[in-house]
Amino acid sequence: MPSTLNMERLRLYLGWGSGIGLLIVLGILWWNRMLKKEVKRRTAQIHTINRQLEEKMTLLEENVQFQQQLLNSTYSFYVTLNQSGNIFLMNSKAVNFLQVKHPLIGMPMNGTILAEFIPESQVDDVLREGSTYLEQEIIWEQQVDGQAKQLVIRYNIFPIFNKAKEITGVIINFQDVTKQKDMDKKLESEHRLRSLGQLILGIAHEIRNPLTSILTYTQLLPTKFDNPKFRDFFAQQVPNEILRLNDLVNDLLEYARPKPPNPSRFRADELMEAVLALCSQKIKEKNIRVTTSLPPELCIVADVNQTKQIWINIVLNAIESIDEQGRLDIRGYSDGQMTVIEVADNGHGMTPEDKYRIFEPFFSTKATGVGLGLSITYQLLKENGGTIDLTSQLGHGTTMIIRLPMPQDEREGGVSYAPSIRY
Repeated sequence: MPSTLNMERLRLYLGWGSGIGLLIVLGILWWNRMLKKEVKRRTAQIHTINRQLEEKMTLLEENVQFQQQLLNSTYSFYVTLNQSGNIFLMNSKAVNFLQVKHPLIGMPMNGTILAEFIPESQVDDVLREGSTYLEQEIIWEQQVDGQAKQLVIRYNIFPIFNKAKEITGVIINFQDVTKQKDMDKKLESEHRLRSLGQLILGIAHEIRNPLTSILTYTQLLPTKFDNPKFRDFFAQQVPNEILRLNDLVNDLLEYARPKPPNPSRFRADELMEAVLALCSQKIKEKNIRVTTSLPPELCIVADVNQTKQIWINIVLNAIESIDEQGRLDIRGYSDGQMTVIEVADNGHGMTPEDKYRIFEPFFSTKATGVGLGLSITYQLLKENGGTIDLTSQLGHGTTMIIRLPMPQDEREGGVSYAPSIRY
């Protein structure tokens, strides 16, 4: 009887054990099947990700190749640096110009030939502060076959920003403008020769009139010496004609031999206030409304006396072109590395032909003008590193646009304006 009971228990245990084992086996088989499905799903995901990565890598390579082709197709020489100052991209024109055997990719700029004419301090400033250097020129002394050769290099340096506005690198583009500079000198020489011919004609015309007057008065003097009215007339007219000749000679000397500029830093609004004070009588005579808009922080680096003469010439020309109760608007702002002063009037304006000749010596649209004021203005601006341009429409006025260098520490490329002030 006990033996039979034990056998029953044994069969029971074996049944339970077989069932549990079967369940475990079934569980393992189910888990294995689920794992295979998950592995298959993950494998498909990995394949998809790999395919997407391959596509992105292909696009990236194509983008880099496109950038390189774009750089190679430009007229300028281009080099880009990464955040560490190492060369990242370089177009073929730069490689050929620098006469290196291969692009200097991956090399620090300060260890390459670029450092001979691109200032490292400016590159560091761009990487650190995000500054911009535009239209910079430098003389590069290059050694060719043991002989020194001077090249004029014009370059620009820009920061590269990412989406977060962080500086990630630098773009440098540069050009060899040596031939262009030589051509400019030749053109300037030819222009001076043409101007010399105009000067000779102008001098002959301008000097003949006062000399004729002086000669006439002098010839009449012996016969009319006892006439008090003639003596008074002679004492008044002859000195005036001599002063007129002297002013003409001084203007010619200013045009032919301008004094070397002595640059200094000054505020644009303060100098313009002084200029308007000097012209105040003529402004009152014509009852002209003057409006100025010059930011107090707007500064210029140039010869202050020559700049004053430039502005006086411009303002006086504007006043003379305005009828009674006209308007004169003066505004200033910064544009890149330059301070811009615009003097706008609502005077008679100019024809398209006059616009192209207005800066020629002895060319004047005024009946009594000598035609040297704007020629001297153009010369002085050139000596001070500035430029002048104009927009004009006959019957609707003229706007003179004067550009002069601003202080180095203020060259941020922004545009700033001041509220208008009326006089």
